[in-house]
Amino acid sequence: MTEVTSQSAYDKRTTALLHLGGLATSLLYFGLTSLSFQDNAIRLSWFYSILGAAWAIFLLLYFYSRRGEADIRIWVIILWAVIFRLIALGAIPIYEDDYYRFLLDGWVFANRGSPYDLAPLELFSNPDLPLFMHDILDRVNYPYVPTIYGPTLEYVFLLGYLAAPGKLLALKACFFTADLILLGLIAKFFKPRHLLFYAWCPLLLVEITFNAHPDIIGTLFLFAGYIAFSRHRGIQSMIYCGIAVAAKPFALIAAPFFAWRAGWRGLAIFALTLFVLYVPFIIQSSSAELNGLRVFLNNWEFNSALFVVFQLFLSPGTAKILGLSLFTFAFGLLFLKWTKKVAADPPLAVLIGLFFLFSPVINPWYLVWLVPFVAIKPRCWSVTALGIVSLSYTTGLNLGDSSLGDFNHPGWLRPIEFGAISLAIIFDIILAVNRKRQT
Repeated sequence: MTEVTSQSAYDKRTTALLHLGGLATSLLYFGLTSLSFQDNAIRLSWFYSILGAAWAIFLLLYFYSRRGEADIRIWVIILWAVIFRLIALGAIPIYEDDYYRFLLDGWVFANRGSPYDLAPLELFSNPDLPLFMHDILDRVNYPYVPTIYGPTLEYVFLLGYLAAPGKLLALKACFFTADLILLGLIAKFFKPRHLLFYAWCPLLLVEITFNAHPDIIGTLFLFAGYIAFSRHRGIQSMIYCGIAVAAKPFALIAAPFFAWRAGWRGLAIFALTLFVLYVPFIIQSSSAELNGLRVFLNNWEFNSALFVVFQLFLSPGTAKILGLSLFTFAFGLLFLKWTKKVAADPPLAVLIGLFFLFSPVINPWYLVWLVPFVAIKPRCWSVTALGIVSLSYTTGLNLGDSSLGDFNHPGWLRPIEFGAISLAIIFDIILAVNRKRQT
């Protein structure tokens, strides 16, 4: 009787704490939404204070709830998760203007066909461009570069345009829907603590619902492929993987694992999926996103980890080749190790992390791809990475420091960012060694 009473008291206390944490977090996000309407950019001190407080509440509740997760009320998690997202839907993106490109691509796709065949610069003299699109076009960044977004995302941009031409809210609604579907998958197939991690993760809220980045679309399909794979539905996993690759090509890292179970038939379905998604652009003699990606890959470096170190000794091109070679080698080792125990889940979180480690660009929203995988198997390094990557918004532009360069960071930032992740990796290794000794 005492144990039941104690458990009931714990249940009530946990529910009360979740409600209290949800209310406090909602107020934080409401404050961030209000600040997003300022004429000038939000001060970084305000941004990091709000984001840091949201992370603190989130982690405290997450670790507390693990003690008795059987008594967590899932509806409480989902209720506040939806409230957070509804608040953020009304915000103007913070430190980001990529969404203007998404809105423009939707118009081009709907009215001209392939959005890949011209750079936005070529539209400035277009007499067919509606007046409301002129304001959007004026704000598109890098107007001389064709779009870099894959067909899966372009179809979503088209859907947003058809729902409400030129309206950010329509796009956000598309991303919000994908986010809720992914949330539902975790609620159905995983434990309450996994759901809490995903549903309340501050990085996800900021980058998807606040800043309207479309990475949640590819993440949804990659994770759906992962679930299908774990349930021995190989063909289904390859279809989802193909859709994810057509959102962002680096999702290819999952294909060999899924194909190992699906076989040649699965590979054929994967290729067919990609063909179906790309064919509307192929028949227009379009090279799809390759032209834009080529410019991006050749010229852009931002918040890189090892790539910036390689560049101290090598040319940018050689540094990229070295990074790709090292990643390929690490990928091969992990894949061969996995094939010896294929009953295990593919190490997608580790591979995504390794990919970013060698990448010339690590934008905060790229780590959205990690969130569902970290939610179901959190490690110190991955949680640290999700939390600290937002420091990369500390650029010359956001600091108002013209001497630093718009997208350059202060010298102290990357040592702190990647130093913290490195310490977390060491901590994970120590924990793993201790566990092995105990067994």
